[in-house]
Amino acid sequence: QLTEKGIELLRKYKQKTAIIYHDSYTTELLRSLGIDAYWFPNFFILDYIESKHLQNKSKSIDVLFAGSLHEENQDIISKYKKSFDCYFNNVENILDCITGKPIVNEYFNTEFFDEMLSVISQTRAIYVKVIKERYNAFVFDKYRLPITLLGNLLSKTKISFYIHSQGINCIHDMASNPLLFDALPIVDRHKEAYILFPEHYKYFTYTNLEEALRLIDYYLSHEDERLALIKELKHIKQTYYTKDQFMDFVLDIYKKKKTNLNPL
Repeated sequence: QLTEKGIELLRKYKQKTAIIYHDSYTTELLRSLGIDAYWFPNFFILDYIESKHLQNKSKSIDVLFAGSLHEENQDIISKYKKSFDCYFNNVENILDCITGKPIVNEYFNTEFFDEMLSVISQTRAIYVKVIKERYNAFVFDKYRLPITLLGNLLSKTKISFYIHSQGINCIHDMASNPLLFDALPIVDRHKEAYILFPEHYKYFTYTNLEEALRLIDYYLSHEDERLALIKELKHIKQTYYTKDQFMDFVLDIYKKKKTNLNPL
């Protein structure tokens, strides 16, 4: 979608309606192209297997990282040093660290996205490397293994660590799915976390590596508090974020379009 051909394809959908799951920034980009886009900050969609059959297993993994893996590259880090240093020390919002604009002359600015994705990728590479070296950790690329294996691993995991590599401003399913298997997610802080867990997000989100390590250390050594937080977050997820809520959201959009109101 970063090519001129991709932009022209998107422009064909100006009269269509797009509902974007969990990524608010993509919604903003589509709107800038004139597409009627709506953002749904929810994460029930990937409740993919019967977690009850995998629970109560021995928690033999202290920390699990499941996601696309990246290799540390000093040449890339040097090329984008200022942006990298900025984001490495505060992963809350990559847009605070990247200069330039995502869209120039009505097209995606490939230089902007190259820099952004490179900085996120290298930050993830180092964070995951430290996690692997410091803990009894299991690291794997979840996109190259059966999805059921992820459920089995999460059921054996105390803490699921995650940091973004692809999204810009979204909370990933790895902030949600671990709860189904009684694993505590420790994830990078993004604004969706404020919305989905307004009273709890500070307890399991971090803005830099030091904070992440401190959270992991604390919950590994305070099992009762870890289990209590899992219980609370799991209750919120299962109680408030449902498919019925999504259908209400869709119906609300339909009603607004019928009355020719502007998008959300």
